[in-house]
Amino acid sequence: MTGRVTKVNKFGDLHKIKAGDILLCSQIRPSWSYIFSVLKGVIIENGSLLSHGATLLRESNTPSIINTGSIYDKIPQYSKVQLNCEDGEIIIL
Repeated sequence: MTGRVTKVNKFGDLHKIKAGDILLCSQIRPSWSYIFSVLKGVIIENGSLLSHGATLLRESNTPSIINTGSIYDKIPQYSKVQLNCEDGEIIIL
């Protein structure tokens, strides 16, 4: 899937997200789950597949790549990326 990256690290920045965006964050917060339905995908820098946020993403059928290391500063805000969630690949276009 391909989409625009919106970087968010706090609840107050969720208003930046538009339908079809790919959320990029350091850690996902369960309280953000109300936006999962409008996202094309999620990239999370730190976390595990068993975290509460990851579980909520699976339950909402939102594609995600989790525990990517220090990627947050490498992808510019609003850049276009391609995600391959099966292989864990992120390509900056």
